[in-house]
Amino acid sequence: MGRRSSKYLAVLLCVLIAGALAVEGCVSEKEVQRRRETVLRTVRTYLRAMSEGDFRTVECVVDFPDGIDKDELSENLKLVAGYGPHYIDLEKELHLVSAPESYGSGDYLFLVPYRAGYLPRKYNLRAVEQGYRILLDESEFPSAERRRKTAVERSREKVQQEIAKWEALAGDELALAVDKLKAQIRSQITALEYAEKRKLKMAPGYGTVEERRERLKSFEGLTADQVRRNVLARFREMLAKMQ
Repeated sequence: MGRRSSKYLAVLLCVLIAGALAVEGCVSEKEVQRRRETVLRTVRTYLRAMSEGDFRTVECVVDFPDGIDKDELSENLKLVAGYGPHYIDLEKELHLVSAPESYGSGDYLFLVPYRAGYLPRKYNLRAVEQGYRILLDESEFPSAERRRKTAVERSREKVQQEIAKWEALAGDELALAVDKLKAQIRSQITALEYAEKRKLKMAPGYGTVEERRERLKSFEGLTADQVRRNVLARFREMLAKMQ
């Protein structure tokens, strides 16, 4: 066999292997729909269990960080059962706004039906053999101390924490935080556009697509430190109004 024939066979083999891999990597439309339904069912199960204080069911769909006190979480969850705990309206539809390609592991954007209206929430899901697991940190769960505080006190505390965080940021950590902030605003725009298209009622005071676009546009041409000062000014203004 000549060199030309050998070269031709080598190219043909590469093409066949690439084709086989492409077919193997393909996911059928039916499988995609099944994964979508599984994702929605997993998050609905989580939200209902959190609302009903059912920690056993929460454990079935959530991956907890190492070292977390599950007994304490379970007791705290019972304290807020019946309150939502985030005042979620389980009679309304949960909407999946965006998902990773082929519904693999990654961030999923939802519109969650709260009693006052829809709000966007992003959950990090890990695809497993049995379905999906939600990756959460301890801040997602109610605490006894937090439950004793009023809504205004909780909001003030959150703003104070954000101020402290942004004041401490510098260098690569600041650049990463700015990128995350911009990505968060883009996700909010995506969720608001989805809600507008389907005529879903957003929670009062959440704002509009136009406001988010203006906010994103205001960052154009700014350095990371200038964005940080911009963010701090907004949080400090919010805190002043809460006093």
